[in-house]
Amino acid sequence: MKSHEAIKKAIKTDAAEHARRLGLQTRTIYRWMEPTDDYTDSGAYNPLDRVESIIAESIERSHATEDAHAPIIYLATRFGGTYLPPLSRNDSLKSLALHACNSIERFGRLMSTLGDAMEDGKIVPAERREISLAGIDAIQSIAAVILAAEEACK
Repeated sequence: MKSHEAIKKAIKTDAAEHARRLGLQTRTIYRWMEPTDDYTDSGAYNPLDRVESIIAESIERSHATEDAHAPIIYLATRFGGTYLPPLSRNDSLKSLALHACNSIERFGRLMSTLGDAMEDGKIVPAERREISLAGIDAIQSIAAVILAAEEACK
């Protein structure tokens, strides 16, 4: 999906309302929903293009991945999502699968250890962070195996 397609999908037919809330002209919103691939396109550089430029510049300057992706992390957590860092594509399918198994096992052990704390729905911030880190690692590991398996079949 391209940035203008994502903007269009989010805004749908509510361009005027979005423009009003953002203090912009409606035509600006419509231009954000148009392609900007070449000089004949009528689209305009949209907010997603700007965030993409910020991230690309940060990566080009060799900033840490987590720092470069801070805007994505912010938006994901702001709207109740979870950010998964870019997946490693250098490892073999076997090593990725082994890591995934270890991550899932670690997450399972953590869940059984914290079972009592979770029964009353109360966990301390350190437990929440540990659950989050272990869970994200397991999810990322599974995603890496799936991608590697798909690439192996090509």
